This record gives sequence, structure tokens and C-alpha cells, in this order.
Amino acid sequence: MKQNKIHKISIIALVFCLLFTTVASAATVSFSDISKSWAKDYIIKAAELGLVKGYTDGTFGPTKNVTRFDTMLMLSRLHKIDTDLEKQIENKYVPLIKEVTAGKDEGAYTELSKALSLGLLSEDKFRSLYTSGSLKKEASREDVAVFIVKAMCLQKEVEELENKLYTLPFNDSSQILSDYRPYVYLAYEKGIISGDDKKNFNPKNSITRQELAKMVCGAYDYIKENDVKPVFDDFET
Repeated sequence: MKQNKIHKISIIALVFCLLFTTVASAATVSFSDISKSWAKDYIIKAAELGLVKGYTDGTFGPTKNVTRFDTMLMLSRLHKIDTDLEKQIENKYVPLIKEVTAGKDEGAYTELSKALSLGLLSEDKFRSLYTSGSLKKEASREDVAVFIVKAMCLQKEVEELENKLYTLPFNDSSQILSDYRPYVYLAYEKGIISGDDKKNFNPKNSITRQELAKMVCGAYDYIKENDVKPVFDDFET
């Protein structure tokens, strides 16, 4: 009888422990400045998935504008790859990154390596943008559309659009760089971007961290639902 009582107490204690662990896990992501953000749920989801990160002071900075550099880091996290492949990618790209950055941004080497392996930028483009300082400048909406479509592994669809007629659904489509238009079209078609209430895309406008969090969540959902797997031809997988 005494043993049964002890056994029941142990089970109850275990249940409470599991419940507490679940609650604690759900409350892990917390930023002090997103309570009034329209993108709060997207920010939390993206953070829980490890797609976005906050600052050391516990804030997220939802209304801060993102740079091209920030965008590359966020999008590099969309695909989870195994340790062996990640090591191969780092072995290829880290020497280049060290050279270009002159040893700066060391904490971003892994994510930059993944971004380059996904084709977000060519090696030459990375070199030119970083050394000129352009990579650390604010990203435009059309910049982000290009990066996201590449991260979603839709380059083949981009190439197919070059031989097709398609219409961008924005009143200011003529303001979008011609080379960027198929990327913007696909980002719209896949539900990642949209226009404003005047049906403008505003391609040259900057983009905030909360806006990018929503886009990253959309890209993640597309990748998961369509079982998108990046192809790494230069590496053993």
C-alpha cells in the first residue's frame, strides 16, 4: 500500500515536471519591445524556429530597417543541414570570407557560408558589396525579394520566366529593376510579398525587421509544405 502511494506521488510529480518544462519551453522566446507590433506572432514564430535573433538587451527592434547583410544571415537559417555538410561548406567559403572581411564579423562566418552556398550572392558579388560597404547598407524591398526567392531554391522558375510573358500586379512595376522583376513576381506568386493599399510594391523602399520576419515565416512554410531541399552540387551529401 505504501509503495503504491509512493508510486502515485512519483507519477504526479513527473506530470507536473513535464507540464512545467512544456510551459517553460513555450515561453523561451521573449522580446521586450514587440507587444505592440502587428507582426508579433510572426516574430515569435520565426524566433522559435531559429530564423531570427534579438539583441543582447532583450529587444528585437521590430521597426529597425534591415541591411542586405542581415537579410542574408536570416535567410541562411531557412535550411537545416547536417554537420558534415555544414563543415564542407565552411571549409570552402570561410577562407574567402576571412579574406574579404579582414577577419571581421567572425560570428557570422557559418551563416555567410551557407548563404553563399545557397547562391544568395556569387563570390565576386559578395566581395564587391562587402568591400564597398554596400552589403551593410539598408536592403530595399526588391533586394529582399531576390534574396528570398534564391533562398527558396526557385532559381529554375526564375529562368523559366525569362521565356514567358507575365504581368506584375503592381502599379509601380516599371520602377523595379528589370533583372529583379521575375524574382518579385515569384515572391508575390508564392505569397511572400504583397503591395500596399494603392497596389504599389515600392521596390526602392527599405524594409523593417518585423516585415522581414513575416516574409521569412512565409518562406519557411513554403519550403516545409513543398519539401524543398537545396542542391549542393559541389559537396558530398
